[in-house]
Amino acid sequence: MCNLRWIHFIVLRYQTMGGLFSSAIVDEVVNKGSVFVTSSCERSLGVDEKLERLQQQVLKIHSVVEEAENRQITNHWLLLWLRLLMEMMYQGDYVLDVFKYRALLEPSKETGDDSNSSYVYSPYNQAKRVRIVANMAKILLMGDKDINELSNILNKLEIVSPEVREFMMLLRDCRPLHKPATVSNFYMNDRLFGRHVEMEEIINCLLCQPDTGISANLGILPVIGFDGVGKTTLVLHVYNDPRVRSSFPLTIWLHVKFIRDVVEFTRDLLNEIEYNFSSDECCATDSAERLLKEALTSQRFLLVLDDVNYVDEAVWNSIQAWLNCVRKRSMIIITSSKNEVAKLGNIKPIRLKGFSKEKQWFFFKEYAFGNADPEEFPVLAKIGQQIAKRIDGSPWAARILGEQLQNNLDTDFWNQVLNNDIWEIKCMKNSMRSVAELILQLVPLRLELCSINCSHSLDGTEIGLADLIKTPRANRIAHKNENSTVESDQFRVLIAKSISKPISIYYTFECRAI
Repeated sequence: MCNLRWIHFIVLRYQTMGGLFSSAIVDEVVNKGSVFVTSSCERSLGVDEKLERLQQQVLKIHSVVEEAENRQITNHWLLLWLRLLMEMMYQGDYVLDVFKYRALLEPSKETGDDSNSSYVYSPYNQAKRVRIVANMAKILLMGDKDINELSNILNKLEIVSPEVREFMMLLRDCRPLHKPATVSNFYMNDRLFGRHVEMEEIINCLLCQPDTGISANLGILPVIGFDGVGKTTLVLHVYNDPRVRSSFPLTIWLHVKFIRDVVEFTRDLLNEIEYNFSSDECCATDSAERLLKEALTSQRFLLVLDDVNYVDEAVWNSIQAWLNCVRKRSMIIITSSKNEVAKLGNIKPIRLKGFSKEKQWFFFKEYAFGNADPEEFPVLAKIGQQIAKRIDGSPWAARILGEQLQNNLDTDFWNQVLNNDIWEIKCMKNSMRSVAELILQLVPLRLELCSINCSHSLDGTEIGLADLIKTPRANRIAHKNENSTVESDQFRVLIAKSISKPISIYYTFECRAI
């Protein structure tokens, strides 16, 4: 790096002094720079050959992952092996994209007037000769990190490659799943992305496979992770899996923020399963207990308590005591962002982590470009990789922000997102609110974010984000329903929706014009 700085210093001094250096000094600069570039070139030799080898390894892993995703894997260690292969697959894809977009960008740089002339060697233009060496050295040095990353992931894949054959042999003993192949496994068009291992772990718990160690009549499995990590999405796909449906005659999905009253909880649950009862019947603890036992103890059930924020311990102990007499191996899944909820379970909790930078880019790219080919927008692809890093592992943020970027494939717009000051606010970094604030800053109106809401229905007063941008303020206010429960100076903006049985999820921002 010192050599590069020294070359840049000489170039700047040469240009500011109007070329007062002698040709001999410039020749010395070029010679020293040439030695440096030559050594850098030697280190980078074989990059193309490594990229070809990496591509072959990644294709092999893709085919193995595709096969594994269509098998019912009950062995814990085999699932861990699959997770390792998937992570290396994403890492390999990421490195291939880095070099692909960089290669696509280089020709465009050379077509510019200034850059085009600087790459033409001339023995009579000393300043140009120095600039050539400096530019080449800078490109090579900037690529050192990428080249090291290429070598590292290639070494990992080539070490694992001989063992893949053994993995495939073990995979043949796993029962095939009757579902369409989805190698990418994106959560797009009712598909899941990047959570296949966690999904199989949960299903194995529900089906009481030997590795899970469940002995109680009622299994309680917490699924814990930060807001936006994909807990509801994951459990929803488990809930709709044919293996689960065939094992549980009764399935119940209950979105419940607070469990703090026995009667209220029982009433909500009975309404969800459309159990016939009168409001007078479920007005006291004793009657609630009787109705709950009648509704749930006659058959094996799966109950999902989604997005739980708070649980009164005494209330929960009462509910759990009532359900201890249920048919053997009924199950409850609790999803929550609160670590304290994990202690309610009698099965080791599933803890969801954010996506790695490689997996995040793979996911974000699909939403940000949609049907467009990222190779046709290499500048945006490079910006997008940096944005994906800043999102820092949140699938929800990647989806919401990616969908907005997809509507405006413009370099200035994407740079506005990348360089926004919101990323530097530590108290909001990596939170759902920071992404919401960022999206509202992209709207050509001054809006204050009041709250972020996740609901299972709409009241008809919501405004789409695209309409918000296009519609004058007077029309926006007139658009609101007279029966809206929102204050007059506030309105809801519909950001995203996910419609899948048995629930529909709508994300809205409640805003105020300022």
